[in-house]
Amino acid sequence: MSIDNRNQVLGYSGDEKSLRLLIVEDDTIIRMVLENFSKQKGWKVILAENGKAGIDAYQAQEFDVIIMDCQMPVLDGYQTTGAIRQLEGQRSRHIPIIAMTANTLKGDLETCLNAGMDDYLTKPVDKNTFYSIVDKWTKS
Repeated sequence: MSIDNRNQVLGYSGDEKSLRLLIVEDDTIIRMVLENFSKQKGWKVILAENGKAGIDAYQAQEFDVIIMDCQMPVLDGYQTTGAIRQLEGQRSRHIPIIAMTANTLKGDLETCLNAGMDDYLTKPVDKNTFYSIVDKWTKS
């Protein structure tokens, strides 16, 4: 499924009844790894290779959680999160946005939270940690 005519939103996998994730990540390998992790759980995945494509995907459909790389071309994860939070006012629910970054310095979590993100994953992403964070934000 392609949403953006420049093919920046790369497609989806999974079935209609499963958890719906938007993964916004510019690195092809990391996107593939996260898509594979998600498929193993049976989750539906939309992949976006930059912040602009992530916003386009968010506007086109509903998601249960967004995994957001912090450092990307076009729009970084902080700018993209800010734009999604503004658009969120048109919808009746808050969507969890999980930051994903290679930065592990003191204060990085606070930077992500201050930008409007809800939680934080570090790269390289551990499969069990990925599942745990997604479950934390999607279980009622």
